[in-house]
Amino acid sequence: MGFFDSKWVVTFEYSNGILSSNKTGSIVVEASSEYSAKDKAKSVLKGSYKYVKVLSAVKADSKGRPIVSPAPVTITEERSSYVPNPTPTPTRELTPEEREERRLRRIAEEAELERQRKERAIVLKEKQIKKAQTSPIRNCILSGIISLVAFFFGWIPHWVGLAKARASRNALDMWIELGHSKTDSYGQELVADIERYSNEANSVLWIPFVILGIGIVISVIVYILSKKKVPQKVVKLEEELKKLKG
Repeated sequence: MGFFDSKWVVTFEYSNGILSSNKTGSIVVEASSEYSAKDKAKSVLKGSYKYVKVLSAVKADSKGRPIVSPAPVTITEERSSYVPNPTPTPTRELTPEEREERRLRRIAEEAELERQRKERAIVLKEKQIKKAQTSPIRNCILSGIISLVAFFFGWIPHWVGLAKARASRNALDMWIELGHSKTDSYGQELVADIERYSNEANSVLWIPFVILGIGIVISVIVYILSKKKVPQKVVKLEEELKKLKG
């Protein structure tokens, strides 16, 4: 580190905003070391650009020309559909008017981002209102679907009884085909099984219809309860929407 300040040419990369591509520039500062020159340049530039990155610093002569050419730096520009107007490479500190212009531009960009965020919030709130208004119907349909599934499973005991009766009937047919009679002991046993299983199947026919009836009642109750909650919920959401729009 030297004892006296000398001129340094600091090369930096900067961007004016989110949609702007990265550019490079240089600035002349007085400092006692390379580290100090980079630090001073960064403190001067950070108030003028949205993004600043110091790349290198080399000593300069009394006229601000670099004594040693800085190493070439490859810059990969960010691709953007927005093509900014060409900006001259700054070689001096910005004037107060230019700084004010940069500040106003940053404020405008932040305001645009806030506007977009607010629009997204309004659209989301409107969707929530529509969803709340249709919730009774959706809840009723869901309850109805569950009831139909339960109605289907309610037939299982009846189908099991019919399957047993069918199996006994097939066994009796095979017994007769083998030359036996359905009046002998085994044939009579099969006939009794067919009658018993058929009666069991018929005795549980009420189960699916009872389940269906309970499902219908539950669906109606769900619809009524959901319908009662809608006005209060919609009013609350509409108040939140007014605040967003206001």
